[in-house]
Amino acid sequence: MGSFSRVFIIMLLLFLLWPHVESSYSAPDYINISINFLSSVVGLQSSGYSIGFIDMVSGKMPSSIHNETSVMFNVTSLSGDSFIAKISFIDGVLSHYKLYPISGDFSGVSKSHEEYVNKVIEVLDNYYSLFGRGYIKTFIDLCRSSLSLNRKTVDSDVYRLVIDYEGRPNVYVAFWFYEKLYGNYTTPFRSIYIGLARDGLVTAFIDNMAVYKVGASSISVSRDDAIEIALPFIQGYAEEHGVNVVDVSVEFNIIKDLEGKRGSDLSLYPAWFVKAKFDRRVEGNTFGYVVGIWADNGEVYFHNPLGYFASGDDSLDSPQPSNTNEGEELADNPLNNQTIIYILVPLIGITLLILLYRKIKRSAV
Repeated sequence: MGSFSRVFIIMLLLFLLWPHVESSYSAPDYINISINFLSSVVGLQSSGYSIGFIDMVSGKMPSSIHNETSVMFNVTSLSGDSFIAKISFIDGVLSHYKLYPISGDFSGVSKSHEEYVNKVIEVLDNYYSLFGRGYIKTFIDLCRSSLSLNRKTVDSDVYRLVIDYEGRPNVYVAFWFYEKLYGNYTTPFRSIYIGLARDGLVTAFIDNMAVYKVGASSISVSRDDAIEIALPFIQGYAEEHGVNVVDVSVEFNIIKDLEGKRGSDLSLYPAWFVKAKFDRRVEGNTFGYVVGIWADNGEVYFHNPLGYFASGDDSLDSPQPSNTNEGEELADNPLNNQTIIYILVPLIGITLLILLYRKIKRSAV
Protein backbone atom coordinates (compact mmCIF):
# COMPACT_ATOMS: atom_id res chain seq x y z
CA MET A 1 0.00 0.00 0.00
CA GLY A 2 1.42 3.40 -1.01
CA SER A 3 2.08 6.22 1.43
CA PHE A 4 -0.75 8.32 -0.06
CA SER A 5 -3.23 5.48 0.47
CA ARG A 6 -2.12 5.12 4.09
CA VAL A 7 -2.58 8.85 4.70
CA PHE A 8 -6.01 8.78 3.07
CA ILE A 9 -7.14 5.87 5.27
CA ILE A 10 -5.87 7.62 8.41
CA MET A 11 -7.70 10.82 7.45
CA LEU A 12 -10.89 8.87 6.84
CA LEU A 13 -10.64 7.05 10.15
CA LEU A 14 -9.95 10.31 11.98
CA PHE A 15 -13.18 11.77 10.68
CA LEU A 16 -15.28 8.66 11.26
CA LEU A 17 -13.96 7.94 14.74
CA TRP A 18 -14.07 11.49 16.01
CA PRO A 19 -16.74 11.45 18.79
CA HIS A 20 -19.74 13.14 17.23
CA VAL A 21 -22.63 13.87 19.55
CA GLU A 22 -24.95 12.36 16.99
CA SER A 23 -23.95 10.61 13.82
CA SER A 24 -25.37 11.80 10.53
CA TYR A 25 -26.43 8.24 9.84
CA SER A 26 -28.87 8.25 12.76
CA ALA A 27 -30.98 11.06 11.32
CA PRO A 28 -30.33 11.61 7.61
CA ASP A 29 -33.52 13.66 7.25
CA TYR A 30 -31.93 16.56 9.16
CA ILE A 31 -29.17 16.75 6.57
CA ASN A 32 -31.49 16.42 3.57
CA ILE A 33 -33.88 19.04 4.90
CA SER A 34 -30.97 21.37 5.62
CA ILE A 35 -29.56 20.98 2.12
CA ASN A 36 -32.98 21.65 0.61
CA PHE A 37 -33.30 24.75 2.79
CA LEU A 38 -29.87 26.07 1.80
CA SER A 39 -30.53 25.36 -1.86
CA SER A 40 -34.12 26.50 -2.32
CA VAL A 41 -34.75 29.02 0.46
CA VAL A 42 -31.34 30.61 0.95
CA GLY A 43 -30.53 30.02 -2.72
CA LEU A 44 -26.86 29.25 -2.23
CA GLN A 45 -26.34 26.79 -5.07
CA SER A 46 -28.24 28.91 -7.58
CA SER A 47 -25.93 31.79 -6.62
CA GLY A 48 -22.81 29.75 -7.34
CA TYR A 49 -21.99 28.62 -3.80
CA SER A 50 -20.91 25.05 -3.11
CA ILE A 51 -22.17 23.26 0.02
CA GLY A 52 -20.34 20.53 1.94
CA PHE A 53 -21.59 18.73 5.06
CA ILE A 54 -19.35 19.09 8.15
CA ASP A 55 -21.10 17.65 11.18
CA MET A 56 -24.27 17.40 13.24
CA VAL A 57 -24.59 17.84 17.00
CA SER A 58 -27.61 17.28 19.21
CA GLY A 59 -28.59 17.80 22.82
CA LYS A 60 -31.05 19.41 25.20
CA MET A 61 -31.76 23.12 24.97
CA PRO A 62 -30.38 25.05 27.98
CA SER A 63 -32.71 24.68 30.98
CA SER A 64 -35.24 22.82 28.85
CA ILE A 65 -36.55 19.34 28.18
CA HIS A 66 -36.61 20.02 24.44
CA ASN A 67 -34.02 18.76 21.97
CA GLU A 68 -31.95 20.96 19.68
CA THR A 69 -30.06 19.55 16.71
CA SER A 70 -27.62 21.68 14.72
CA VAL A 71 -26.27 20.79 11.30
CA MET A 72 -23.13 22.51 10.00
CA PHE A 73 -22.03 22.95 6.40
CA ASN A 74 -19.01 24.48 4.75
CA VAL A 75 -20.10 27.01 2.13
CA THR A 76 -17.68 28.26 -0.52
CA SER A 77 -18.26 31.05 -3.02
CA LEU A 78 -16.99 31.17 -6.59
CA SER A 79 -14.29 33.63 -5.48
CA GLY A 80 -13.07 31.23 -2.79
CA ASP A 81 -14.62 32.90 0.27
CA SER A 82 -15.50 30.36 2.95
CA PHE A 83 -18.43 30.35 5.38
CA ILE A 84 -20.06 28.00 7.85
CA ALA A 85 -23.83 27.59 7.66
CA LYS A 86 -25.48 26.44 10.86
CA ILE A 87 -29.07 25.20 10.79
CA SER A 88 -30.87 24.34 14.02
CA PHE A 89 -33.90 22.17 14.65
CA ILE A 90 -35.93 22.21 17.87
CA ASP A 91 -37.78 18.96 18.46
CA GLY A 92 -37.33 18.18 14.77
CA VAL A 93 -38.66 21.56 13.53
CA LEU A 94 -36.31 23.74 11.51
CA SER A 95 -36.17 27.07 13.30
CA HIS A 96 -32.85 28.87 12.85
CA TYR A 97 -30.25 29.44 10.15
CA LYS A 98 -27.13 31.60 10.38
CA LEU A 99 -24.18 32.08 8.03
CA TYR A 100 -20.78 32.75 9.62
CA PRO A 101 -17.76 34.05 7.66
CA ILE A 102 -14.55 32.03 7.96
CA SER A 103 -12.51 33.70 5.25
CA GLY A 104 -13.69 36.65 3.18
CA ASP A 105 -16.65 38.78 4.14
CA PHE A 106 -20.17 39.84 3.12
CA SER A 107 -19.08 42.80 1.03
CA GLY A 108 -20.82 43.31 -2.26
CA VAL A 109 -22.79 45.74 -4.35
CA SER A 110 -25.87 47.05 -2.58
CA LYS A 111 -29.32 46.56 -4.08
CA SER A 112 -32.31 48.83 -4.30
CA HIS A 113 -35.00 48.68 -1.63
CA GLU A 114 -37.36 47.04 -4.10
CA GLU A 115 -34.76 44.35 -4.90
CA TYR A 116 -34.34 43.53 -1.21
CA VAL A 117 -38.10 43.22 -0.72
CA ASN A 118 -38.49 41.05 -3.80
CA LYS A 119 -35.65 38.85 -2.58
CA VAL A 120 -37.46 38.29 0.71
CA ILE A 121 -40.69 37.52 -1.16
CA GLU A 122 -38.80 34.87 -3.11
CA VAL A 123 -37.29 33.47 0.09
CA LEU A 124 -40.68 33.28 1.81
CA ASP A 125 -42.33 31.71 -1.21
CA ASN A 126 -39.69 28.97 -1.36
CA TYR A 127 -39.92 28.48 2.40
CA TYR A 128 -43.68 28.01 2.10
CA SER A 129 -43.18 25.49 -0.71
CA LEU A 130 -40.76 23.53 1.49
CA PHE A 131 -42.69 23.55 4.79
CA GLY A 132 -46.21 24.83 4.05
CA ARG A 133 -46.47 27.05 7.13
CA GLY A 134 -49.64 29.05 6.59
CA TYR A 135 -48.59 32.38 8.10
CA ILE A 136 -45.93 32.74 5.40
CA LYS A 137 -48.56 33.72 2.82
CA THR A 138 -49.62 36.67 4.97
CA PHE A 139 -46.01 37.78 5.31
CA ILE A 140 -45.63 37.72 1.52
CA ASP A 141 -48.70 39.96 1.27
CA LEU A 142 -47.16 42.37 3.80
CA CYS A 143 -44.01 42.62 1.66
CA ARG A 144 -46.07 43.47 -1.40
CA SER A 145 -48.03 46.05 0.59
CA SER A 146 -44.73 47.56 1.72
CA LEU A 147 -43.76 48.11 -1.89
CA SER A 148 -47.11 49.48 -3.00
CA LEU A 149 -47.38 51.81 0.01
CA ASN A 150 -43.66 52.69 -0.01
CA ARG A 151 -43.46 52.04 3.74
CA LYS A 152 -41.02 50.12 5.90
CA THR A 153 -43.61 49.31 8.56
CA VAL A 154 -46.85 47.69 7.49
CA ASP A 155 -49.65 46.24 9.63
CA SER A 156 -52.44 43.81 9.00
CA ASP A 157 -55.06 42.86 11.56
CA VAL A 158 -52.84 40.17 13.07
CA TYR A 159 -49.29 40.73 11.78
CA ARG A 160 -46.71 43.49 11.41
CA LEU A 161 -43.73 43.89 9.07
CA VAL A 162 -40.80 46.07 10.09
CA ILE A 163 -37.92 46.61 7.66
CA ASP A 164 -34.77 47.84 9.38
CA TYR A 165 -31.60 48.90 7.57
CA GLU A 166 -29.13 47.79 10.25
CA GLY A 167 -26.10 48.47 8.07
CA ARG A 168 -23.96 45.69 9.59
CA PRO A 169 -21.69 43.59 7.36
CA ASN A 170 -23.62 40.36 7.87
CA VAL A 171 -27.06 41.97 8.12
CA TYR A 172 -27.35 45.08 5.98
CA VAL A 173 -31.16 44.98 5.99
CA ALA A 174 -33.42 43.03 8.33
CA PHE A 175 -37.03 41.99 7.86
CA TRP A 176 -39.09 41.37 11.02
CA PHE A 177 -42.50 39.71 10.71
CA TYR A 178 -44.36 39.86 14.02
CA GLU A 179 -47.61 38.38 15.22
CA LYS A 180 -49.58 40.97 17.17
CA LEU A 181 -50.81 39.58 20.49
CA TYR A 182 -53.31 40.90 23.02
CA GLY A 183 -54.14 43.86 20.83
CA ASN A 184 -50.94 45.42 19.59
CA TYR A 185 -48.11 43.79 21.55
CA THR A 186 -45.27 41.99 19.79
CA THR A 187 -42.47 39.69 20.89
CA PRO A 188 -39.51 38.19 19.00
CA PHE A 189 -40.69 34.80 20.25
CA ARG A 190 -43.61 35.06 17.81
CA SER A 191 -41.82 36.37 14.78
CA ILE A 192 -39.81 35.53 11.70
CA TYR A 193 -36.51 37.30 11.14
CA ILE A 194 -34.69 37.42 7.79
CA GLY A 195 -31.31 39.09 7.44
CA LEU A 196 -29.75 40.04 4.11
CA ALA A 197 -26.18 41.07 3.37
CA ARG A 198 -25.54 44.12 1.21
CA ASP A 199 -25.56 42.01 -1.97
CA GLY A 200 -28.84 40.31 -1.01
CA LEU A 201 -27.34 37.06 0.32
CA VAL A 202 -29.55 35.53 3.02
CA THR A 203 -27.33 35.40 6.11
CA ALA A 204 -29.98 34.75 8.79
CA PHE A 205 -33.41 33.16 8.91
CA ILE A 206 -35.17 32.57 12.23
CA ASP A 207 -38.68 31.20 12.47
CA ASN A 208 -39.74 31.41 16.11
CA MET A 209 -43.36 31.13 15.00
CA ALA A 210 -42.74 27.45 14.34
CA VAL A 211 -41.36 26.81 17.83
CA TYR A 212 -43.00 29.04 20.44
CA LYS A 213 -46.74 28.83 21.03
CA VAL A 214 -49.14 31.24 22.72
CA GLY A 215 -50.36 29.74 25.97
CA ALA A 216 -53.02 32.29 26.92
CA SER A 217 -55.60 33.79 24.61
CA SER A 218 -56.45 36.96 26.58
CA ILE A 219 -55.47 39.33 29.39
CA SER A 220 -57.77 39.42 32.42
CA VAL A 221 -55.56 41.36 34.86
CA SER A 222 -55.27 45.12 34.37
CA ARG A 223 -52.28 47.31 35.17
CA ASP A 224 -53.98 48.57 38.34
CA ASP A 225 -54.88 45.03 39.34
CA ALA A 226 -51.23 44.04 39.00
CA ILE A 227 -50.12 46.89 41.28
CA GLU A 228 -52.70 45.90 43.88
CA ILE A 229 -51.50 42.29 43.81
CA ALA A 230 -47.82 43.29 44.05
CA LEU A 231 -47.97 45.95 46.77
CA PRO A 232 -48.20 43.55 49.77
CA PHE A 233 -44.96 41.85 48.68
CA ILE A 234 -43.21 45.19 48.10
CA GLN A 235 -44.43 46.81 51.31
CA GLY A 236 -43.63 43.73 53.35
CA TYR A 237 -40.01 43.73 52.18
CA ALA A 238 -39.71 47.51 52.66
CA GLU A 239 -41.05 47.39 56.22
CA GLU A 240 -38.82 44.46 57.11
CA HIS A 241 -35.72 46.39 56.00
CA GLY A 242 -36.75 49.86 57.18
CA VAL A 243 -36.85 51.55 53.75
CA ASN A 244 -39.45 53.65 51.95
CA VAL A 245 -40.83 53.10 48.46
CA VAL A 246 -40.15 56.19 46.33
CA ASP A 247 -41.24 54.96 42.92
CA VAL A 248 -43.38 52.21 41.39
CA SER A 249 -43.35 51.33 37.68
CA VAL A 250 -45.20 48.68 35.69
CA GLU A 251 -44.12 46.92 32.51
CA PHE A 252 -45.96 44.47 30.31
CA ASN A 253 -44.13 41.64 28.60
CA ILE A 254 -44.79 38.36 26.82
CA ILE A 255 -42.46 35.74 28.23
CA LYS A 256 -41.71 32.06 28.26
CA ASP A 257 -42.80 29.83 31.10
CA LEU A 258 -39.19 28.91 31.81
CA GLU A 259 -40.00 26.50 34.61
CA GLY A 260 -42.70 24.78 32.60
CA LYS A 261 -45.18 24.99 35.49
CA ARG A 262 -48.02 25.94 33.17
CA GLY A 263 -47.16 23.48 30.44
CA SER A 264 -44.33 23.55 27.92
CA ASP A 265 -41.38 25.86 28.45
CA LEU A 266 -41.87 26.83 24.81
CA SER A 267 -45.25 28.36 25.64
CA LEU A 268 -45.66 32.14 25.94
CA TYR A 269 -47.76 34.01 28.47
CA PRO A 270 -48.55 37.69 29.18
CA ALA A 271 -47.01 39.09 32.35
CA TRP A 272 -46.92 42.29 34.38
CA PHE A 273 -43.69 43.35 36.10
CA VAL A 274 -44.33 45.67 39.04
CA LYS A 275 -41.07 47.27 40.15
CA ALA A 276 -40.50 49.43 43.23
CA LYS A 277 -37.51 51.63 44.01
CA PHE A 278 -36.41 52.32 47.60
CA ASP A 279 -35.07 55.54 49.08
CA ARG A 280 -31.75 53.85 49.90
CA ARG A 281 -29.86 50.64 49.36
CA VAL A 282 -30.13 47.74 51.76
CA GLU A 283 -28.26 44.47 52.12
CA GLY A 284 -25.37 45.74 50.05
CA ASN A 285 -26.76 46.34 46.59
CA THR A 286 -30.53 45.97 46.89
CA PHE A 287 -32.32 49.12 45.77
CA GLY A 288 -35.82 47.85 44.96
CA TYR A 289 -38.22 44.97 44.58
CA VAL A 290 -39.93 43.34 41.61
CA VAL A 291 -43.05 41.20 41.41
CA GLY A 292 -43.98 39.17 38.33
CA ILE A 293 -47.67 38.47 37.77
CA TRP A 294 -49.27 36.42 35.04
CA ALA A 295 -51.59 38.82 33.24
CA ASP A 296 -54.07 36.14 32.23
CA ASN A 297 -54.83 34.66 35.67
CA GLY A 298 -53.35 37.04 38.27
CA GLU A 299 -51.01 34.48 39.84
CA VAL A 300 -47.70 35.69 41.27
CA TYR A 301 -44.99 33.57 39.68
CA PHE A 302 -41.98 35.28 41.27
CA HIS A 303 -41.01 38.13 43.60
CA ASN A 304 -37.42 39.15 44.26
CA PRO A 305 -35.29 42.02 45.54
CA LEU A 306 -33.79 44.17 42.79
CA GLY A 307 -30.13 44.99 42.69
CA TYR A 308 -28.28 41.69 42.86
CA PHE A 309 -27.93 41.77 39.07
CA ALA A 310 -26.83 45.43 38.88
CA SER A 311 -23.34 46.92 39.10
CA GLY A 312 -23.75 50.34 40.61
CA ASP A 313 -26.78 50.94 38.40
CA ASP A 314 -29.94 52.25 40.02
CA SER A 315 -32.13 51.34 37.06
CA LEU A 316 -35.19 49.19 37.59
CA ASP A 317 -34.15 46.57 35.09
CA SER A 318 -35.72 43.27 36.07
CA PRO A 319 -33.57 40.18 36.52
CA GLN A 320 -36.38 38.18 34.95
CA PRO A 321 -36.40 37.18 31.29
CA SER A 322 -37.20 39.96 28.84
CA ASN A 323 -38.28 39.93 25.20
CA THR A 324 -34.85 39.20 23.87
CA ASN A 325 -34.75 36.70 21.08
CA GLU A 326 -32.38 34.03 22.32
CA GLY A 327 -32.59 32.14 19.05
CA GLU A 328 -31.82 35.20 17.05
CA GLU A 329 -28.16 35.78 17.97
CA LEU A 330 -27.91 38.83 15.75
CA ALA A 331 -24.83 40.33 17.33
CA ASP A 332 -22.39 38.34 15.19
CA ASN A 333 -21.93 35.78 17.94
CA PRO A 334 -19.32 33.16 17.06
CA LEU A 335 -20.19 29.51 16.89
CA ASN A 336 -20.45 27.94 20.30
CA ASN A 337 -17.40 26.18 21.75
CA GLN A 338 -18.81 22.71 21.14
CA THR A 339 -19.38 23.47 17.48
CA ILE A 340 -15.91 24.95 17.09
CA ILE A 341 -14.34 21.83 18.58
CA TYR A 342 -16.26 19.48 16.29
CA ILE A 343 -15.30 21.50 13.23
CA LEU A 344 -11.72 22.51 13.93
CA VAL A 345 -10.20 19.46 15.59
CA PRO A 346 -10.74 17.09 12.64
CA LEU A 347 -9.61 19.81 10.23
CA ILE A 348 -6.44 20.44 12.25
CA GLY A 349 -5.72 16.72 12.35
CA ILE A 350 -6.22 16.38 8.62
CA THR A 351 -3.98 19.39 7.96
CA LEU A 352 -1.19 17.95 10.11
CA LEU A 353 -1.43 14.62 8.29
CA ILE A 354 -1.20 16.35 4.91
CA LEU A 355 1.89 18.27 6.06
CA LEU A 356 3.42 15.04 7.36
CA TYR A 357 2.71 13.31 4.05
CA ARG A 358 4.38 16.12 2.11
CA LYS A 359 7.41 15.98 4.38
CA ILE A 360 7.73 12.22 3.93
CA LYS A 361 7.37 12.61 0.16
CA ARG A 362 10.14 15.25 0.04
CA SER A 363 12.39 13.05 2.17
CA ALA A 364 11.83 10.10 -0.21
CA VAL A 365 12.96 12.27 -3.10
